[in-house]
Amino acid sequence: MLFALVSSVALAIEPKVQVKDVSLGGNRYSVVATVEGPALPVTITLETGAAYENCTPSVPLPMRRLITRAGETELLEVKQATAGQRWRCAYTFKTQLGDLDRTAPEDCSAGLPFRPTGRFRVIQGFDGALTHKDRVRHAIDFAMPEGTPVLAARDGVVTWIQDDDRDGARAGGNLVSVLHRDGTLTQYAHLKRGSVVVKEGQSISRGAVIAQSGATNDTPVAPHLHFEVFVNPGNERKTLPFTLSLPGGSCRVPKEGEQF
Repeated sequence: MLFALVSSVALAIEPKVQVKDVSLGGNRYSVVATVEGPALPVTITLETGAAYENCTPSVPLPMRRLITRAGETELLEVKQATAGQRWRCAYTFKTQLGDLDRTAPEDCSAGLPFRPTGRFRVIQGFDGALTHKDRVRHAIDFAMPEGTPVLAARDGVVTWIQDDDRDGARAGGNLVSVLHRDGTLTQYAHLKRGSVVVKEGQSISRGAVIAQSGATNDTPVAPHLHFEVFVNPGNERKTLPFTLSLPGGSCRVPKEGEQF
């Protein structure tokens, strides 16, 4: 039996995933994934490879599985479909950080990504007319002077850092992305060049300073912090609607024109 497995990963922090076959006897095998932290959860997609014949998997392929804990997880079982005939079960798999099927983060799980002083106005909210459209429709821009401390809105693991862009060099400018236990990620963008104080793979707590706000974006807008929640890092990134835990105990989406 041929059992080829190929991993395909395109991420800053690559989840440490190994997939192997384990013999169950009687022409049956178990396909097992071994995952290491701290970048969890992770989604594994398993597909048939080029050499795949006379095989019966226990679940239809391709299959997608969310792994939320480190260690071994059985993905499926496979057996020979017709006894006495050649069978080859080659697979490929790819891994992506987070939960690709998540539609929203846990309610009120995030706070404001800065210390509220009443000076930071929401200049663009969800479906903002300037840039918050299509896959980036769920985002909030807070106007703030360059050099303002930016705080982690939630506990998580840092998965991506961009810290060397100058003003206007690229869309988004400098940024930090953080993975959370519910499978969503948050992103803090337009950060001041050279101000990021966290590292990829680092676990951080809500309220920790991660960088300073800046103006490293390619849109002609006053200095501001762009904040969003998203899934599916990479070219298919999609922002999700979210609520924030706000001063005074309310839990809602900040609106354009409000100050915090």
